[in-house]
Amino acid sequence: MNPRSSAASSISLVEESFSEKFSAILTDDNHNSSGFLDLLPDAVAYFNKDGVITVTNQLFDQFVAAYNFQAPRPFTRHIFEKFLNEIALAGSQLNIDRTPPDNNISEPLKCIVLLANPQPMVIEKTVQYAHNDNIAGLIHLRDITRSYHLEKTKTQFLCTTAHELRAPLAVIYGYAELMANYQFEPDDEQNMVSVVYQETARMLKILNDLLDLAKIEAQHPSELELEKHLLSDLINNVLEVQSLALENHVISVDAQEELAIYCDKTKIQQLLINLLTNAAKYSEAGSNIAIQVSTERRQEQSGIRLEIADQGIGISPENLTRIFDHFFRADASRSVSGSGLGMSIVKEIVKLHKGTIDIHSQINQGTQVIVWLPAGTP
Repeated sequence: MNPRSSAASSISLVEESFSEKFSAILTDDNHNSSGFLDLLPDAVAYFNKDGVITVTNQLFDQFVAAYNFQAPRPFTRHIFEKFLNEIALAGSQLNIDRTPPDNNISEPLKCIVLLANPQPMVIEKTVQYAHNDNIAGLIHLRDITRSYHLEKTKTQFLCTTAHELRAPLAVIYGYAELMANYQFEPDDEQNMVSVVYQETARMLKILNDLLDLAKIEAQHPSELELEKHLLSDLINNVLEVQSLALENHVISVDAQEELAIYCDKTKIQQLLINLLTNAAKYSEAGSNIAIQVSTERRQEQSGIRLEIADQGIGISPENLTRIFDHFFRADASRSVSGSGLGMSIVKEIVKLHKGTIDIHSQINQGTQVIVWLPAGTP
């Protein structure tokens, strides 16, 4: 096994509590063999009362070898701690070691280490002390890369969601407070009610989009209600439903009536609505929005190519890379109402249908969205 390629696989994620898992080992003199440690799914090393690492398992050895670290003799716990400090990235939550009291086993001492080479990963290092004749404690390394990034993404998402909801809620609260405590002329009061209504609608839009996105992200492709549909019918239905939102634009459709696809009708219509309303919101009244549908084979698979092009404000290259991020809205689009979740929903719908989506855009030249979906089978 190549040690560099085994760094991430050498430390596996385990859900059990460290204390529960190793408390028995630390108080049992018969569990100090490397053979037993090799059965464990994490990297583990024992150290004695002098701090010398006496026994390691294969996963621990693979982890050290992956960084081309030549362990000196004796290889002490403090040398290993220094090695971790040298390879750790900024942001690691390294802690200061401390020695427990002599008469008991201390609580595990944990820290988070961010690593870049040979490949990015996050490990949780735990030192557990013991007091018996053979060992003083052990070092335990667990790969928490996936759970760490999931938790970080969740925290960021919750903060962004709270921020997006707080803005309209603050406006609603402010106007409601004014109307509750002061008397206003009928016209002024009507204007306030109108603002409250608009902000309430905005907040409801965000919540509805959040619920839609959560449902779509939790859905598996096998759960889609796939049926054969004519693309022309789906497009015409959406244009009829969205006639008010699109009435100030010239809509041109180039689609063969017989082109059909096996898809989830509700999801594809939602995709069309999001793309068309975006095209309308970010382009001037009277401009053209072109819809083109054609067949296209990709990797020996037949499919449908859907293209929606507008003549709007366009998207800068730096913003284009973030277009599918939750709540992302380019600076030039902040004056236009929206939740910032529409393109995230579109991407997830395309992903569910095992398709692809590409966006080409230039500032003040318009945007072209190309969706490819496999034709599918009954």
